[in-house]
Amino acid sequence: MHQNLACLECGGSTLGQCTLFDQWLDVSEATAAAASYLRVRLAAIKGTDCTDRWSKIFALVQAIKVEINEPKGSLDANPNPVDSWRSSPCHRFDFQGVVAGTPGPYVLELKGTIVGPASYQWTLDPAAGTLSDDTTSTPTHTAPAAEDQGTLRLEAMIGTADTGASDKRQVRIYKDHLERDRENFGTGISCLGNWSFTAFNVTITMPNTWNCHGSVHHAYDGSGNGYALHTVAWPTFTEFTSPINWSAVAAVLSPGDVVSFYSGTPENYVLQHSHTCLQGITMYGANNEPSVNFDHSPPATWKWDECASEQYFSAVNAASQAKWGIDFLTRIVVHHKP
Repeated sequence: MHQNLACLECGGSTLGQCTLFDQWLDVSEATAAAASYLRVRLAAIKGTDCTDRWSKIFALVQAIKVEINEPKGSLDANPNPVDSWRSSPCHRFDFQGVVAGTPGPYVLELKGTIVGPASYQWTLDPAAGTLSDDTTSTPTHTAPAAEDQGTLRLEAMIGTADTGASDKRQVRIYKDHLERDRENFGTGISCLGNWSFTAFNVTITMPNTWNCHGSVHHAYDGSGNGYALHTVAWPTFTEFTSPINWSAVAAVLSPGDVVSFYSGTPENYVLQHSHTCLQGITMYGANNEPSVNFDHSPPATWKWDECASEQYFSAVNAASQAKWGIDFLTRIVVHHKP
């Protein structure tokens, strides 16, 4: 009876002509109902000559393994792997992207592996962008126009049906490099030497000092290694000299603008500091704590921080007045983001 059932299913007159099993063993001929159907049929044909072939098919379906290799990390992972941190094309976690059209654009790097008789099917929540070549191991990501987050999923398919084997990552798209850097590096931590920060349930150690000028370049377009000798050189800017009208400064500031600080005179201005506007008058950057001690070398505290430009300017000059009786800083420039 078991022998007849098996042969009737495939149309073969004998077990040796059982084409149904051969079709399932051939991935290109696999049927979507393989896994659920086999669970029922294995019991019915146990003890027949077909058992071994059915078992092989069932094992193939059950042995399908799916892994997303890139990104290694995920917005919701605890912990995230250390190697989810990337330094190219910019410093960031591999599950972090930026919106289309931002300066220094890049997209998420995607790669997956499926072991077993199944094909690739990638999906991504529309809020996090779109995918092309989504039935290959390395689909291409296109960033969305607005910041958001979503689920990236890789599913193993047999025909047009999901086998149930899958892997997923949570990814986030930021409005710009500045927003991403602020979330990663935060405030109050050192940016000197081999400094470390903790974000997304993992601690990352950076190989070199980040200074104020390097951080504003990276916050703009993700460029550089975090250390620079010069601030941005954007074509549109507004200059203010002492005594500075800080209300006028606030009136021309927009998110992403950079404010640079100078000592000296018009004949010999010397660049001393720069930071980036987050919102309103709040400025962000490396080595940005509004506190200096001219008895120390270097006088700055070398910490990531937020402050107003007026707060930083006043703190430095208060320290220089206490030591030398002069204002050290004499000029600022608001560099307007292109």
